This record gives sequence, C-alpha cells and structure tokens, in this order.
Amino acid sequence: MNKTVLSALWRKEWLALSRDRFGLATLFVMPAVFILIMSLALRDTLKPGGTGPQLRYAVVDLDDSVASREAVELLASQSFFPDAQITTEVAAHVAITNGHLPFAVVFPKGFEQRLADELGATGLVTLRLDPTVAVLARSAFRQHLLGVLGTLKARSFLRTMDPMFGGAAASALNPQSLQGTVTEESLGRADVAAPPTAVQQNVPAWMIFGMFFVVMPITAIFITERQNGTLQRQRSLGIGHGSLLLGKLVPFIGVNLIQTVLMLGVGVWLVPLFGGEALSIPRAIWPLLGAVALCLSLAAVSWALLVATLVRTTEQATVLGGVGNILMGAIGGIMVPRFVMPAEMRVWTNLSPMAWGLDAFHAVMLRGGGWTGLLPSATRLLLFAGIALTLATWLARRRRI
Repeated sequence: MNKTVLSALWRKEWLALSRDRFGLATLFVMPAVFILIMSLALRDTLKPGGTGPQLRYAVVDLDDSVASREAVELLASQSFFPDAQITTEVAAHVAITNGHLPFAVVFPKGFEQRLADELGATGLVTLRLDPTVAVLARSAFRQHLLGVLGTLKARSFLRTMDPMFGGAAASALNPQSLQGTVTEESLGRADVAAPPTAVQQNVPAWMIFGMFFVVMPITAIFITERQNGTLQRQRSLGIGHGSLLLGKLVPFIGVNLIQTVLMLGVGVWLVPLFGGEALSIPRAIWPLLGAVALCLSLAAVSWALLVATLVRTTEQATVLGGVGNILMGAIGGIMVPRFVMPAEMRVWTNLSPMAWGLDAFHAVMLRGGGWTGLLPSATRLLLFAGIALTLATWLARRRRI
C-alpha cells in the first residue's frame, strides 16, 4: 500500500478520534475516574499489611465494673473502632436503626459476677446490630467479642487460682465454648429473628443497578426516532416536548416495575434451586416494596430521559449512560459495600440515587421502618426525578427535539 495513502488514513483516524469527545472520555477519563473511586473505596480493605476496614461500634456498660471496663479496652482493635459519643441504650438503638452505627455491645448489670461464677453463661453479653451489615463483617465482630470474653474468663479463672498470674495471662479458653454467652439482637423487622441472609442484601442492590440500565433502550429509541424524523413529525402535530417525554416515561416505568417483580422472583424461587437461601418477603411489606420500586423507577427513567436529550449518538449514550451508571453503582454501595469504605468516602455515597434506593429497600426489607422509615429515601428519589425531568424538558426545547 502507498505510504502516502496509509499516512493519510492514519491522520484521518486521529482527526476523527480527536473530535469525538465522548470516545476520548471512554478511553481516558472513565478508566481514570473508576480507578480513583474503587481505589479509595477499597483503600482500607486491600491495604498492604492492613486488617481490613475499620468498623465502628458502641459500648453500653451497665455494669461499670473492673471486668466490663477491661472488656471495653480489649474490644478496641485495628479493625474495630469504639464510638465514645454513644454510651446509652437509647442512643445506640437510634444510631443503629438510622444506619449510622453497625454494632452496639451491651454489658448488663451483674456481668462481672456472672463472668466469674458461670462458665459459658448464656446471654452474658448482648450484641445489637444493624441488619444491613454484611454477614462476614457481623461474624468477624462476633468472633472478636467472643475472643474478648474468653480472655476475660481465663484471667478471672487464673486470678482465682493464683493472684500471681494477674492480668498477664493470655486467652486460655476456646471462643467456641462461649458461643452462647453472646445474644444477638437484629434491630429490624419484628418477624425476623435470625440475621439477614446474603440474598436479602444482594437482590435489592443488583436489582437497582439493573433498573438504572433502562437508560440504554431509552437512548437507543430516542436516537433512532431523531434520525428517522419521528420526533420531528410528532412535534409538527403540535405535541409538546413535555408530552413527548411523558409518553416515554410511563411505559418504561412499567417495564422497570415488571423487572422488579422478576428480580424478586429470582430471589424467591430461582436462587434456592441452585442451593442458595430463598428470599423471604412477608406479605405485609409488599405495598412498601411497591412504593420503593415506583420511586426508584421514576428516578431511573427520568435519568435516562435526561441522558437521551443530552446525547446525539449511541457511543455518547454508552459513555454517559452506561459508564455513568457504573460510577453511581461504585459510589452508591452496589459494587463495594459502604461499610468497607473509609469514612470520608462514605460521605460521597449520599450523592448517588442508587444509594438512596438501596437505603429504601433496606429500610423496608431489613429494618422494618414502615412508611416513616421509607420517607427520607423516597423523597430524595422523587426530588431527583423531578430535577432530571425538568432539565430534560428544558434541553428538549432548547435543542428543538
């Protein structure tokens, strides 16, 4: 092939790529942003030599004894950080139910005496927890608490046998023999005694992620109708921009609601067929789930319509819509649980509508918050939908779509 022709072809491709801002964003900006978000989110979890994310907990010491104060000191570690501001049962209950605190350890009156008198005393300590905390994190904290109790029991025993041992003795009891000493209380729905399963936490998260991908078919239809003149013909018939958007809003909300039912059905019926635990959905919360799904669908479709009015090509839609969804999922706790993120990173999760939707589903399915618990997240989703629709209508008029 002629070198001049080949050089001209290369120059043409470079010029074409340099004019494609969305294509360049896909190649350079998107990976850089994604690396930044994921690296910050997993900073503590994957830190070389680290012990994982630092989980906060509160201590309610009703015994105020030497043993309970010693337990408080032993509980603090590199992985678990005490919240000194929360010291009462009421404050701990409010913090956990609001999702601001994952754990609270309650040392009841008579803790020191029972620790010394009863080996493996049942209900020696109460562990109250947020039902939305992941199973692995909950198990890790429980084992840490059992280890502390084992150490205290060994020290108490050795002090009784010979004062010379003092407090220098290491843990001599197997934590497994102390399993019954910790009573777990999940501060959520009254009809659920056991802590939530993985399917109860994963189904809502990935269902939300899928609902926001309605942006892809909506933008594809919008682009096709713009290119073949369908939108222009509709406008020539006197149909307003708001009506055009409303005509797409309602059907796709219906699509998302059907998707919600199907995804919940996967958790209820399909997951057990492959050996997993079935998703349990009490009949009483179905109206609440429907309200969450409706608010979330409205937010997702409104976002999709805003993207559709912004982009001109399918490539642009892929970058702004698809990649935008991935980034919202990354900071919204879909891909990386928020409890493993550093404290400064968790602040940014409040900017993602996916995080609001996840909070709403957790409030209904795990915390039993009812309509009152649903209100804050639902309000955010509806406000986001209203702003997105307003901007989409304004852009449609400005661009004369």
